[in-house]
Amino acid sequence: MSAPRSWLESRHLSRSERGTSAIAALDRLDPERRDEILATGDELAQISVTMAHGYFTGAVALATGPFTAEAGGWEAAGRRILATDAAGRAIAQAWFALDPVELLSAPADAREALVDASCALAAASRRLATTFMETMGAALCEDRLFNGRNGAAAAESIRAWHEACESTL
Repeated sequence: MSAPRSWLESRHLSRSERGTSAIAALDRLDPERRDEILATGDELAQISVTMAHGYFTGAVALATGPFTAEAGGWEAAGRRILATDAAGRAIAQAWFALDPVELLSAPADAREALVDASCALAAASRRLATTFMETMGAALCEDRLFNGRNGAAAAESIRAWHEACESTL
């Protein structure tokens, strides 16, 4: 998709519940924030349209929801992951596919542990790192890792799973 903003007109986006909600909410955003989201989406679409879709739906959800202030940290984490050598694209795509509102409901140190562990695993295996992000990210979003406990417990659980994954390599 090389035409500007053609990623926004994709049938994959317009046929998903998250996509249609994000498209509908786009016009209600502050114009400056809307332009920032679209510019970042344009940038990510040059790398991966799927990643741009994940970013777009997440960024709009954050801009219209309870975690507006934390949106920059969520995006920065995705960019940090993207910068991880060759595996960054797949892992960042998995990060942006997670529900950002649920993700930001989890403790910050657990989110940081998830990003750190996934990036570290990428050095050995792109597939393992991506699967780690998908599964541990989903567990974190669904509160299966900390069950309401403090973030240190969730972060420690992520680190333990990371060590277990590394021991299999």
